[in-house]
Amino acid sequence: MSPARSTDTATRRAPGRRGPRRAAAAGAAVAVLLSLAACGQPGARGGTEPAPGSPRPSAAADGQLLALTVSGGVAGHTSRVTVGADGTVETVRRSGTSRTGRMRDGQVAELRDVLASERYARLPARTFNRPTTDAFVYEFEAQGRTVVADSTSLRRPLNEVLQLLGSWRP
Repeated sequence: MSPARSTDTATRRAPGRRGPRRAAAAGAAVAVLLSLAACGQPGARGGTEPAPGSPRPSAAADGQLLALTVSGGVAGHTSRVTVGADGTVETVRRSGTSRTGRMRDGQVAELRDVLASERYARLPARTFNRPTTDAFVYEFEAQGRTVVADSTSLRRPLNEVLQLLGSWRP
């Protein structure tokens, strides 16, 4: 046996076995992929469902015409806009910044008409079958009910509501 060549099997890896660094990197990659796959899915943090046991605010209980929560996307974006029956508007962004103001009376009347329309009343509680990865999820609370749509399933009258919100849109 030559002195340059060692036969110590304790320091050699078995064929096909990965070192601890490769295993850690593979585990980290799996964790990242799983967290990205959960973005925007109902029930996931940042999704459309509140944490178990947390109270769910009711738009009608507070004299509000509309409460809209937008969540999801790659970064886990969450924003909320509420429109009072008198046209007062408040937006709260993910960063925690908020803005308040008032919609024009004509916009409030149009918004009220859209939300009271037969088209809105006929919308299913959920307008999509499967969550789309990284899509935004829109939760509209108005007229005593909640309608959930993702960015791939927005349709009339939900897109009309978003247009009426204009610059207040989250």
